[in-house]
Amino acid sequence: MQYIETVARSAELLRQAVPLMSQQAAALHPVSYEVWYEYVARINLPLQKAVDDSLTRLGRLDEAKTYAIYRQHISEVDPRTAERVADGFERVLSGMSDSANRASLQTERYSDALVACDTASHPDQPKPAHSQNGRAADVQAAIPSFGAPARRHVLAGDSSDRFVCRHGPSLSTRNWFNG
Repeated sequence: MQYIETVARSAELLRQAVPLMSQQAAALHPVSYEVWYEYVARINLPLQKAVDDSLTRLGRLDEAKTYAIYRQHISEVDPRTAERVADGFERVLSGMSDSANRASLQTERYSDALVACDTASHPDQPKPAHSQNGRAADVQAAIPSFGAPARRHVLAGDSSDRFVCRHGPSLSTRNWFNG
């Protein structure tokens, strides 16, 4: 905030603020002074209400409450800080997008492996076409056609990190997910 008071007016506000500051549990420092300066100047009504409410509840302001009121009612966001926050947020969103893309590729590889296993288990049946719901629906549709041992591995996982087709070769899930 930019202050427009004259020297005489700011000196008067200082004389009013210092006694109020000295009654608080917070130290006398620029943040505390700014809170009390704006309070006695009556230039920030939401701050005045927050201070009055806090004094009614707590009796006096400690460091934590003083800083909380300062951050909520006075502090302006520094453009460099805002840019750093925006950059960090962009990195998080980009990372989430990358993770979703990797998960999609892994699901696609897994689906292909399940279809290959099903085809090896039932060579006399035609290979299923992919549905419009995507590969995840294909995996769910393919699981019931596997024999009991294969279903158990698909649904519960396998501590040996292997998927065993009923009538086909053993395939490593590491190969499916890591290309």
